[in-house]
Amino acid sequence: MVRLKKQQPAPQTPEEAELYRVKSYKELISPGILSFRKSPEYFILGNSYRCVWAIRSYAETVQKDSADIAVLHELGEMDGVTLHMYIRHLPDIERNEIFNRAQNRTAMEKNTAWKLHEQIQADEQMSVLSRVIRETQRTKERFVYCAVFIELIADDPKQLLSKQIEVRSFLSRHKIVVDKLHLRQLQAYNTIKPNGKNCFGTEFERVYPSSSVANLYPFSYSGKADPHGFYIGRDQNGSNIVVDFDRRTQDKTTGHILILGNSGEGKSYLMKSIIVNTVE
Repeated sequence: MVRLKKQQPAPQTPEEAELYRVKSYKELISPGILSFRKSPEYFILGNSYRCVWAIRSYAETVQKDSADIAVLHELGEMDGVTLHMYIRHLPDIERNEIFNRAQNRTAMEKNTAWKLHEQIQADEQMSVLSRVIRETQRTKERFVYCAVFIELIADDPKQLLSKQIEVRSFLSRHKIVVDKLHLRQLQAYNTIKPNGKNCFGTEFERVYPSSSVANLYPFSYSGKADPHGFYIGRDQNGSNIVVDFDRRTQDKTTGHILILGNSGEGKSYLMKSIIVNTVE
């Protein structure tokens, strides 16, 4: 019996060995392309074109019952738009220093202004500052540093330009000023990536009350969330209402309940729900 020699496989070239090599999990989830050379205003990540903008200024205060609640909710619901927020606590000492600097700056602008509209503008700024300080002392509200970055994603440069025009129109309508981070998209990518950090430091951080920062999130913010309350429904902005009728606050001074509404709007259902939760 003649035994045939087993044919030895041909040795693989380095290119073939790299092609058939078992890749690690990190290599599988990493993008195939990451380029910042195409344009100073956007970068290529995998098969998508992206750019990052930073918000410089927006409204300092948003009333909880106004139509502007959840300022960025329309932006967060847009296809191809992702919001990234960095928040850190502001110590009371720094808060007082900021108030003092703002007061001195406004007073100096008022004293040095020789035009009537400049004096009126300085008076308005001083009244806004007084209202903020008065409201802070009354509610004991905390202040925080807040930085918001907008990431735009598209399949090609034309779609990215169209998305930029759409987002720019929204920002202009709400009087929000942004920085397009020209020539700084690399730092922007390191800021918005999952394991990144705010590479711009304090450049785009602004000091705002915690309630105003909550109104910036892309979902409706509601103050009706008592610690030991129970769920009774949703408000006009879509947020859950968790209320404790035994807790006394600025909007609940007594334990009496008055339900108003038209026929078929669920007054009886709400009354039964309140009774059941109260008995339990």
